[in-house]
Amino acid sequence: QPYEQQLLLQQQQRQYEQQLLQQQQYQQQLLQQQQYQQPVIQQQQCQQTIIQQQPYQQP
Repeated sequence: QPYEQQLLLQQQQRQYEQQLLQQQQYQQQLLQQQQYQQPVIQQQQCQQTIIQQQPYQQP
């Protein structure tokens, strides 16, 4: 049982790191695009934030 739990934790950690990378890339894109489409991008950012919080809510 501890072993499976460890696997799950590692999996979530990897998932989390991937999401961090995606978010960094996303924020870079944000910076590049901000001058052009600010309102649209703010909306997307809200959605992105919600997606990122989900892993923490898993029991």
